Amino acid sequence: MNCIDAASNKARALSLGHHEVNAGGFTVQAAAWSGCFGYEIGCSWLTLPSDMHLETGMVYTFSAGRTNSPDCDQHIWFPQAFDSPPKIAVWIQEFEYHQNDYMSIKCFATEITPNSFHLRIESWANRKFTNVRVQWLAYPAEEDGKRVKASRNMVLRAQKETSNRAPFYGQPFKNTPKTFIAVSELDFGIDRNLRFRCSANAPNNRELEWKYGTWDDTNMDHAEVQWLAIE
Repeated sequence: MNCIDAASNKARALSLGHHEVNAGGFTVQAAAWSGCFGYEIGCSWLTLPSDMHLETGMVYTFSAGRTNSPDCDQHIWFPQAFDSPPKIAVWIQEFEYHQNDYMSIKCFATEITPNSFHLRIESWANRKFTNVRVQWLAYPAEEDGKRVKASRNMVLRAQKETSNRAPFYGQPFKNTPKTFIAVSELDFGIDRNLRFRCSANAPNNRELEWKYGTWDDTNMDHAEVQWLAIE
């Protein structure tokens, strides 16, 4: 999920899902429910290489028995162990929130070993989410700064959309990499429209361009995005 625009003073329930994935392509389904009025929902997507050990999956708080909860901790075992503790990127794919103040959600990986990790989904300040769905991707730590670059960036307060450009960390890619970006943390007041957008692109094998922020009347304390570049 990399673009969110939903009406104020209503439930906040937005989802993105992929369907009918095959060799020729896939379809994406965007949805709003529980009285949520979504003006816009956007996503980015990434085709993963077949010659690197990657593990990916999803955690849904409803399936984990953590509906209407301030947190969810899921212990995830990799189908195939890594040689060392991998790097793990996580981002939000769906959320449902009904409390009438701030919507506060974050997700992150912890207790990472070569065989497993814990995925944490949390709210704070005595708030509770109804349900959240989070996607994760694990990749070899040995490839970090080489074939994979990834990081999280935070936007504070109601910062308008700004464009940025900077060199990748580590060694340059051999070729122009594929990029991905999505929201990993949200802290927004419900009294104004929920509006946030982010995008990322690699113009060459050495640099990343990214853009994120809000617009119009959004009441945002902060947001955080997860980006990936991979070849």
